[in-house]
Amino acid sequence: MDCPKCGNRISTYSRKCGLCLATIPPAQYLLEESGVVERAAPVIAEERRFDRTAPRTARLGDRLIAAALDTVIVLAAISLICAWTFRKWGFTNADGLHLTAASLLAAGALGITFSFAYLWLFEASAGATLGKIIVGIRIARTAAHSCVAASAIRNALRLVDGIGFYLVGAVFAGCSRLRQRLGDILAGTIVVEAKFTPIAKAAAVVLWLSALSGAAWGLPRIWSATEQSSQPPRYLGSTVVQLGYTADSAYVSSYRLRVDFRRQSATPTDVTAVDSSLR
Repeated sequence: MDCPKCGNRISTYSRKCGLCLATIPPAQYLLEESGVVERAAPVIAEERRFDRTAPRTARLGDRLIAAALDTVIVLAAISLICAWTFRKWGFTNADGLHLTAASLLAAGALGITFSFAYLWLFEASAGATLGKIIVGIRIARTAAHSCVAASAIRNALRLVDGIGFYLVGAVFAGCSRLRQRLGDILAGTIVVEAKFTPIAKAAAVVLWLSALSGAAWGLPRIWSATEQSSQPPRYLGSTVVQLGYTADSAYVSSYRLRVDFRRQSATPTDVTAVDSSLR
């Protein structure tokens, strides 16, 4: 079925066009199938670019700022996840804190799950994440995928677009006429400029600040409140990373690689030096 306003291809039972946000009449698909109304002529990219009523493609700079804002939220949540998993499945002894394979795998799995769920659910329900709402951009659909499917596809492909700190995505977006990264191309979506109400923007800012404040408040409490075992977990209990300190230094070691952070008194003011060595 086609949108009667902009000609964008949409799913049969869509109530609103994902591109121009026009309301679709309830029986539009029946009218098209019965021939009562003709299908709207498809609007190609060149025509849409000169149509002042169509949404404008978001600038790469705005997308980068929105991605940075969302990354801050994701990292704040991952810090809480790591604190909990390291205390839950790691262990301490006289040598320091041992991060086991179980703790690192749990932190990685939960962190990836949260990152995907945050981006997917916000874009599927509101068309934009908190970062996109603050900047003023949203996701628009150009294909007949549902909101849930389109959001799932474009965010699952961040694993490819994100290679080299989003170098792959930037190359695709820079070469695309509609600034689509690989995930957008396969999901049938584009990122466009949007006008959110002042209330929506204010709510997004409040939620963003609340997420950071919650992470800053909860991180030391999770670290101190969760009981730390002195024995490795039953499964995947091998030590992968060890953190500890001595009288004059702190160190991080992993297998045969050890990095020491030593305090030296070569000058009146102590300086911190980094010494890497192999055991």
